Amino acid sequence: MKKIFILLLILQMFFIPAQADKLRAKTISINTNEKPYILVKWIYSGVYFDKGIIIYRKELPAGEWIQITPTPLLKGIYQIPEIEFTKDTLLKEYCTLAAARDTGTKTQMLNILLLLKLIENNHFAGFLGMMYRDTIVQPGKQYTYKAVPAWKDSALAGYSDTVICGKDNKQRLEEDVWFKPGDSSCFIHWKPDPMKFYGVNIYRRDSAGGEIKKVNRQPVILLQPQEKKYNPNDTCYTDKKLNNGKTYFYSLGFMGFFNNELMQTNETAVQPKDFTPPLRPLPPQPVIKHNNVLLSLDKYNDTSSIYLSLLRSRNYDTGYTAVAALPVPLPDTILRDTIINPGTLYYCIEAKDKQGNRSRSAVNAIDVADIFAPPVPVIINCIADTGKITISWQPVNSNDLLGYSVYRSSYDSEKHFTLITVQPVKETTFSDYLPKEIISRFSYKITATDTGYNQSKYSSVVSCRMPDVTPPAIPVIKSITAADTAVIIEWIKNADYDLLGYNIYRAVKTDREPKKINTVPLKPHLNRMIDKTAETGKDYIYFIQAIDSTMNTSHLSVPIPVFIPSLKKQIIKLNLETTINRKAIVLKWKCNRDEIAIVYRKTANSGFIPLNKPEHHDSFSDLTAIPGKSYIYEVRIYDQEGLKGISDEVKIER
Repeated sequence: MKKIFILLLILQMFFIPAQADKLRAKTISINTNEKPYILVKWIYSGVYFDKGIIIYRKELPAGEWIQITPTPLLKGIYQIPEIEFTKDTLLKEYCTLAAARDTGTKTQMLNILLLLKLIENNHFAGFLGMMYRDTIVQPGKQYTYKAVPAWKDSALAGYSDTVICGKDNKQRLEEDVWFKPGDSSCFIHWKPDPMKFYGVNIYRRDSAGGEIKKVNRQPVILLQPQEKKYNPNDTCYTDKKLNNGKTYFYSLGFMGFFNNELMQTNETAVQPKDFTPPLRPLPPQPVIKHNNVLLSLDKYNDTSSIYLSLLRSRNYDTGYTAVAALPVPLPDTILRDTIINPGTLYYCIEAKDKQGNRSRSAVNAIDVADIFAPPVPVIINCIADTGKITISWQPVNSNDLLGYSVYRSSYDSEKHFTLITVQPVKETTFSDYLPKEIISRFSYKITATDTGYNQSKYSSVVSCRMPDVTPPAIPVIKSITAADTAVIIEWIKNADYDLLGYNIYRAVKTDREPKKINTVPLKPHLNRMIDKTAETGKDYIYFIQAIDSTMNTSHLSVPIPVFIPSLKKQIIKLNLETTINRKAIVLKWKCNRDEIAIVYRKTANSGFIPLNKPEHHDSFSDLTAIPGKSYIYEVRIYDQEGLKGISDEVKIER
């Protein structure tokens, strides 16, 4: 029955329903001591042709088809040598079956039996007229053959593959072969190729140098279904009932269609081993107690195991590591596993035997709540810059860190800190942007927060003050008086709390390039300076500038002119007329066009201050005078030599 199945497979290899009557051929070059020849065997679904076939040969690459059989090859022309009947005791019965087919017993089963024998026995193929021995060939030349049924047209002709006379056309197939040890077995693979060979014989030695035995009784035939791709990892044959630990030596022989072995692979040593894993342990039963997981382990008595391991992971499928090694046999046991980080934990037990086979229990999981606060962060730097303060800290070591929270205070008290980060920050630096004018000292501290919103204790407090970038207010010169040998400058004190002092600048009116006349800032409590370096007979302009403790300077004040008269110059008395109307206090005086006039005003609580620009005027309306309030006015006239005239002080109440 097995032979019939093998033949059916061969028929599938060579024939498809639409071409079932086509001839298929295989060739082989036979080398002898006398002269090589070529055998051509034809395979046909109907076994043979009653009226025979005609054989043609073509020499390649450019020869013509030549008929080499003057008459058709018929069944029975070839006489089988008697010795072949002795070698194959069933050969006569097959010849009888072929005769029975001629008398009308043409069944599919009979055709299958005859085809099988045709492939197995070359003499029987010759007897049926389906094999031809071509001796009219020359060594080294390449040929191809075709056969045409004697009574049919050439459309049913069958063509052979090409063959070189006298050349061994065996092909190396070992790159597609592998042997793998199994449990008391050996797995064998080769790549099926029905166009090269139709079956495989498997050979085995039970020891080095031992007898070679053929494992299979009939050639092993494999077909690759059209819908399935070739898989180099598939097992083609399994040799069973082997002894584990013993070394066997395997080779393969590939069978051709002339019942010849095309080649035999080199031997490969294979040692089967025990792949049976030990008994599967029962899973551990975990429970939470304080900060520990208690695991109950059931007893385990499979002595094929050499040890047990308690495994733990934070992932169900992968990442298991050994928590504890356990003895075998194992009594009922309770183990304690200390938890460092919370989350879901997966536990199982693994058994291992001497051969390295392992088996694992089912997995049990337990959720460990996060009640552990992260470590306290350490601030390492606090840097103040214009408009911002930046703090940085060391990262904390926490597997589930969410981020850091930053707190700020303008006091040095725990009670006044305010959270200034809406969400925990991921980075280890934070910049607090503030109005650049603020110069208060700020204090900072931080906490670390994990994904369970557990918060660490506060870090230590660090403090910083932003640099002062705000200049002082522009000071105001209250009055300038030219004396005989000096100029007296008076100003209104600035209210800046961090005032360092004042600088006085002077410029000659013609060049207006002011120069500082004090070497060091004047003390902040002063409001008066005497300039003894001014020269008589010159027009000067004076400025004042404020400077604070961080060396920020104000803009220069409004310039105030002054003329330093010569010592002999007579100062005239200026007549001043005053009137009051609904809008202002009006002052009038007389002066030349090349003279300038400056109106000064003071109250009971302040000194004289200039009200107008130093230009030519002969009148002035004080629109800023407040009704009901008293003012004292003075007008001074300057020419190119300095102060020329000055009025009396006039008190007016509006």
